[in-house]
Amino acid sequence: GKIKVIYPGIDAKAFNPQIPVSELRMVRNLYNLPGNFILFLNTIEPRKNLAGLIKAFEALDDNTHLVVCGRLGWKYRADFDLIKKSKKSAKIKYIGYIDEEHKPALIKLAKALVYPSFYEGFGFQPLEAMAVGTPVIASQVTSLPEIVGDSGLLINPYSDGDLALALDIVLNNEQLRERLINKGLEHVKKFNWQNCARQVLENLK
Repeated sequence: GKIKVIYPGIDAKAFNPQIPVSELRMVRNLYNLPGNFILFLNTIEPRKNLAGLIKAFEALDDNTHLVVCGRLGWKYRADFDLIKKSKKSAKIKYIGYIDEEHKPALIKLAKALVYPSFYEGFGFQPLEAMAVGTPVIASQVTSLPEIVGDSGLLINPYSDGDLALALDIVLNNEQLRERLINKGLEHVKKFNWQNCARQVLENLK
């Protein structure tokens, strides 16, 4: 009874659907991004489950690419070995750690943000993706269902088949894509710093 959960906010000025075309073009050229791609934006370490995403990506039968970016964490070499050995290695591109100022445009350019972690403490990237109008696929474990709600596709991170099916649906079902985009834009409004500050003050009275 003495515990109150108050959600943080995201930077609505940076993360919004109205990113200028010139900025999108600049980021695409700067990182030499492919035309159609799904995005993994996270630390490269086992708990983030890049390995599961690579295996699910291999099951896709289309010309979509996988773009991977983020800091190198612990035991990252195993993931790069998987990429090197993958039958789709030519369609997997690691672009390293990107500048914060480029994140909104990068996420906006993606066909989907995939967040298949085994564990997350919070998970800002799915909310940032919703804020710019990019569909989200996320794990149905730990904090992510609470954060994503029904505004993204929730998958079993231990099932490559489940993730592969979600990828196929998000990439090819335009009606569902549009629904996820609209629900995400509405859902993310709950996560703003004005609400956070007001609730903190109310609970300190």
